Amino acid sequence: MKILVLSLYVLHLLCWLLFLAGCSSTGKQWGEPLATDQQHRFISDFTQMTRRDNACPATMITDLAITYTSPLTKRSINGFLQFSLPDNYKFVVTNPLGQIFWAVAGNRKQYQTINTAERLYHSGELQSLILKHQLPLFLTQNNWGEWLLARNRFSKEKIVDIRHDKDNRGIWFTVKTSVLKGEYEHLLIEPDLQVLLQRIIVDRSGEELATIIYDRTNTKIDKDQCIQPEHITITGLAYNSSVELWLSAIEFQSEKKSYNLPAPPHYRHIFLPRDTVGAQQ
Repeated sequence: MKILVLSLYVLHLLCWLLFLAGCSSTGKQWGEPLATDQQHRFISDFTQMTRRDNACPATMITDLAITYTSPLTKRSINGFLQFSLPDNYKFVVTNPLGQIFWAVAGNRKQYQTINTAERLYHSGELQSLILKHQLPLFLTQNNWGEWLLARNRFSKEKIVDIRHDKDNRGIWFTVKTSVLKGEYEHLLIEPDLQVLLQRIIVDRSGEELATIIYDRTNTKIDKDQCIQPEHITITGLAYNSSVELWLSAIEFQSEKKSYNLPAPPHYRHIFLPRDTVGAQQ
């Protein structure tokens, strides 16, 4: 797998895995709905969690290792990630001498990449890149930051269903996303600690696109503090494939930031405007 595909595959915040691995559907992990008199307590926990997560710092800086595994291959890449809500990112891969080998920056509207080995600078509109690779257009509109930072930023008005977990791990909340009509996410929340354990992303027809599992096994949890999982696994993919993210040396900053990669001198520049790609469809 080429470095461009593998990196963007994750840096477009887990959306690229829909392109590389396709869709899959697993059995539902939730059981019966909660009785009305039980729902009030859990909605209160949900609301407190939302309030805390909305107050958490906007920017995360971390070392990031990515591993993609399928029955036929296993690929890994390490780099340095800067991410700022709602969707601004910069990911840099260096060689053993600490020199930049490859980098990407952007948001849900535009992107730039630098390939120092080929002295190539690539930029354009994200929508054009999505059209070129026949990816779903909702990638330009979804909640990247919440997926990566494992936060619940939904208000209680977005809740459409509350159910028990079949294995008694917590409570499942089905929430209507604010980005597209008819789309939902299923959130498994441990209500006492107010932490998100899993997030299932589905399309408009209810088919599972991915399950994101947040591992806090080795983390001391204080429900009043912002806690970033250091291990994130994406499962529920076709062909029994999965993606793992390992975060380390995590730092947070309150200020929201944006990231750009200026074109180095004497690099070949490839630009992908929306109109050019749209005309080919």
